Amino acid sequence: METYNLENFILSKKENASSHEFDAKVTEYKEKGFSVAFENGCFKVLTNGEETVNISLKGKKSTLRIISEKGVNVPPSATPVEEKCDTLLTQMKTIFFSCDNGMCYIIRLADGSFVIIDGGVGTFDEPEHFLEILNAQKMGDGVPLIRAWFITHPHRDHFGLFEVLMETHRGDFLLDTLIYNWPDKDYAQHRGNTTRFDEIAEKHEGFSVITGRTGYTFTYGENVFEILFSPDDILPKKLGNVNDTSLVIRHTYKDKTILYLSDVMTPSAEIILEECREKTLRADILQVAHHGFWGASDDLYRVIRPKTLLWPIPDYHYFNMSQLPQNDYLVNSGEIETVYFSSLGDVTLNLSSSHVSKHYENPLPYVADFSKKSMMKLGWNCIHKGYSVFRAPKGEFTENGIRITTPDDAPSIVEILKPPQIAGLKRLSVHIEGEIEKASKFGFIYNYKNPKEIDESATVPLSVEKGPFSYILQMDAESKTLAVLKNGLEAFTAPYTPDERHGIAFLLSEAVIHITSLSVK
Repeated sequence: METYNLENFILSKKENASSHEFDAKVTEYKEKGFSVAFENGCFKVLTNGEETVNISLKGKKSTLRIISEKGVNVPPSATPVEEKCDTLLTQMKTIFFSCDNGMCYIIRLADGSFVIIDGGVGTFDEPEHFLEILNAQKMGDGVPLIRAWFITHPHRDHFGLFEVLMETHRGDFLLDTLIYNWPDKDYAQHRGNTTRFDEIAEKHEGFSVITGRTGYTFTYGENVFEILFSPDDILPKKLGNVNDTSLVIRHTYKDKTILYLSDVMTPSAEIILEECREKTLRADILQVAHHGFWGASDDLYRVIRPKTLLWPIPDYHYFNMSQLPQNDYLVNSGEIETVYFSSLGDVTLNLSSSHVSKHYENPLPYVADFSKKSMMKLGWNCIHKGYSVFRAPKGEFTENGIRITTPDDAPSIVEILKPPQIAGLKRLSVHIEGEIEKASKFGFIYNYKNPKEIDESATVPLSVEKGPFSYILQMDAESKTLAVLKNGLEAFTAPYTPDERHGIAFLLSEAVIHITSLSVK
């Protein structure tokens, strides 16, 4: 067998191995004083209390792998769960003022405890919103119990929320087990700064830590979470991009299957197809890989054949994502029945039934409630238009409004209403008041489908001078006109084509604007 001495373990590998060789290796370690602590088909975990050995035989090449590591690293025994409530899966809304990625999945088990997969960046009031969901869904008194928290890979839009909660809300929840598997240092490209995370995990005060390896299963009643893919499956290859080291998790509950691909991209998708049986990859519900940005592959999606997509991106990116060849099946096959974007609000799927509950912010008529000091409840988002053209502004709540400060190096687009909120309306009126504290470019954008199509020169101008402002934006679908009233007087008119609109947003450039009132009817 070929042997590789890696950062935290030793890997031995042989292709075209037989089941006899697999059994012989298991027997060999038993004779050395190891005992089987966990097994899952042609996958066994053995330990002698000081060292753990993982032995597996899998894939189209019948690859025999042996991973030897110091310490005890064994998945927990199956945990019985008392049936008290339905099993729920919630895709938490992520706020895109910090970046245009992020994902967080909350699974409520049948006893009211939880399993978490990843988490957003953890900015603004994402931590408080996360805890609101847990407290609303938990059963009984006391703080919520998180039985297992999976962190799929070292990018902040997946582990940032965990860090913030552990540092600022530690007494608001209980955690049993943290599961993650950081790749070898050779996969440093695009790797996030995990210093704070690593310190929390190393202390592991009040919870256990498990390195998630392929084949490990975590069973809570009828909910089973199996790791189908981990960085171990790549070695000794060096794919480079840390996204390709994401844990892939298969969640089964009774007759339903959910597959979480996290951020795997095309190179790892090819390995997954080689290592996993097609039957194992089938899923009813799929979390789209890498937010749809060149994630996974069309070949992998055609094997998975999902009916429902959990798509953790802003909805405005869908147009761009629909053009990518990796997403061809998801967009054009006609097999996908439902798509849920994480920018539109929390979506909860009842896995015990077919019920779906969706919470969209800003039901009309809408009055911005700044007193809640909550960006999540305000429901606004920044449109990034890729990675470099537009930048996210800073939002700071005041006693009577919100102060938005834009960066100097690029303009910001703040979307205040999304297509589902205004679809089918014949008339719409937006009233906004406040004060411009720094001379700036302040405009109104509408009638766009794709952020890349936004023409800044076609923005409806509002104001560039310092001082108070009061505007009413009136859109009429029947007359196909848009009128801007400044201080009660008509100041601007433009054609309005409602069928082409994406949403309603403001363009701000080098601005400091204090918005004290915004209402829509």
